[in-house]
Amino acid sequence: MTMLRGHIVNVTWFVLSACFSVQLRPVSIQALLATCALGILHQDLALTLGALKELKPHRDDPDFLHHIAIFHAYSFFFKVCR
Repeated sequence: MTMLRGHIVNVTWFVLSACFSVQLRPVSIQALLATCALGILHQDLALTLGALKELKPHRDDPDFLHHIAIFHAYSFFFKVCR
């Protein structure tokens, strides 16, 4: 199971990297939220903060506000605990 989980994470990482490398505009909000989650999962603060920066224009959107707030809280937690 662990090997399968690692493979799924690697594939997800690859797909998200490919999406951002071709500079799709506008970037999907769901892709940015997934990137935040992946950054949190791997404790990659740079990835999480980069995605949060891209999410800034959407921070007042009621559909995504709570997701963005949670990811901000997690990123703050990782900054403090480092």
